[in-house]
Amino acid sequence: EQVKATGKQNGGKVVPVALGTINRELTTLSHFFTKDVEWGWIEHKPAQMKRFKIDDGRITYLTTEQINRLLDAAMKDSSTEIYPFIVIGLETSMRKMEILTIEISNIDLQRRVIFIPQAKAGAREQPITSVLADFLKQYMQSAEPGQKWLFPSATSKSGHMVTIEKPFRRVVEAAGL
Repeated sequence: EQVKATGKQNGGKVVPVALGTINRELTTLSHFFTKDVEWGWIEHKPAQMKRFKIDDGRITYLTTEQINRLLDAAMKDSSTEIYPFIVIGLETSMRKMEILTIEISNIDLQRRVIFIPQAKAGAREQPITSVLADFLKQYMQSAEPGQKWLFPSATSKSGHMVTIEKPFRRVVEAAGL
């Protein structure tokens, strides 16, 4: 479920906001009130923060057979980027934009890490398996000299791919998932 809210960062436009986002903001506000009472700035909390009930969501794990079908479908797809995208995703559990914004210079095959400068929870080094390190070594050999991004795009302002939904959906459907 989502609620419509107006945000300054969106130029005053009304945008959908997840209930979890509202709950986190209410928790922050409640904490401020608690601290105000603790520090003697106010006598009691001016309001009780009632949070929305949120379903835990559905977590789906792929079986080995499903993974094999997904990789097979990705390899046969017309998109040359979808197979490496899926391999990296399966081997690291990185988010979509973390994968699409990988800079070749941020891949350290010797240490087996990918540096992610702008991750959701802050910059981090993502460990990679030896299987992925071998795959990336081979994949990067096909990169153009001086290529900055692992997934470059000539049509994107950023220089890297920003979407891969269509080929991903096509591959998921072809794999019967």
